[in-house]
Amino acid sequence: MNLSVGSFYGKSHIGNHRRENQDRILTRKIDKHKFILAVADGMGGEAGGGLAAATAIKLLDNVQNCHYSRPEDLGAFFIRAGEKIISISRENEELAGMGTTLTAVLVSNNQAVWAHVGDTRLYHLENGCLHQITRDHSFIWELLESGEISQAEALTHPLRNMLDQSLGTPDLKPDCGFLNLQKEDLLVLTSDGLHASLNLEQMERVLMSAIKLPDMADTLIKMAMDFGSRDNLSIVLARIE
Repeated sequence: MNLSVGSFYGKSHIGNHRRENQDRILTRKIDKHKFILAVADGMGGEAGGGLAAATAIKLLDNVQNCHYSRPEDLGAFFIRAGEKIISISRENEELAGMGTTLTAVLVSNNQAVWAHVGDTRLYHLENGCLHQITRDHSFIWELLESGEISQAEALTHPLRNMLDQSLGTPDLKPDCGFLNLQKEDLLVLTSDGLHASLNLEQMERVLMSAIKLPDMADTLIKMAMDFGSRDNLSIVLARIE
């Protein structure tokens, strides 16, 4: 069965506490049955973070025809993009240490190939249930998985923003995989400025509502800011038909 994107929408917001938005998003329809989505969140100072995120998104957007039918192909792109960002940072000492998270999805017919590094996220709304597909590459995530801390404790932990992988760190090992899709599924990509302030149930409630994708994005961004988000906020939504 050939499925196609019914509609997609992306929005990035500077938030209430940052002087610059270092998030970048990508939503591009390649043909009737294929499209690409991505969210990147830059880090490494005001100059470096935005440049790293923009570089990752530009490289992804420039890939001809996006022939990544296998998860490992998209994962290999992440490694090359990370090497490019490291190369740029070595040319200018002011950019030393710059990097970016990246979560990207290539949808073709009834399957989505995804790759991920950092703490941006991919969610899949399927049959009325929202599932987090990616795992955060962070010290906090390891503590959560081991049961050493609770979700509530993670929100205020002093190391909550420390990542152990990003595009820009050596020996990158991106996660990658694929999803089987059905009609009316919703793919959701977010930066941590949004999902760190909302739990799964709060997000699911909005995503299940009978409102248009732009209204969903606006509602979730406003909720996250109302609940105290101190970062840039980005979200990409795509409904499958």
